[in-house]
Amino acid sequence: MNIFPDPIDNQVFYLTGRYQGNASIMRFNKINGRLRWYAKLEKMSIIRAWTQVPLDRHFYACGDFETAYAADNINTAEHTAAVFRMRNDGEMMWYSTFSGTNALATASKQDRCFGVSFNS
Repeated sequence: MNIFPDPIDNQVFYLTGRYQGNASIMRFNKINGRLRWYAKLEKMSIIRAWTQVPLDRHFYACGDFETAYAADNINTAEHTAAVFRMRNDGEMMWYSTFSGTNALATASKQDRCFGVSFNS
């Protein structure tokens, strides 16, 4: 879904989004395209937004988890919003989910995350 440069290491970039049905992050070498590491988040369906802490080795990302995998119908699919913090070496620092009930819809969980930012 998105490609992001690493502000600390100008030799790499990140590819984020969805791969093989799960949210994924891949870190590549810019010069030869070699994959440095790959992270698959099994309780997250897609990464939609990303921000990296300036002059730091951490980043934040968010997206959602389709609990019923009913992506063909956004009005009936159940979603849980998710956000996490990860180090640029692939170590997960924390992961949180958010969900609730929408009284105006047929599905009980329709929470999604489309944006994240960092403010020191």
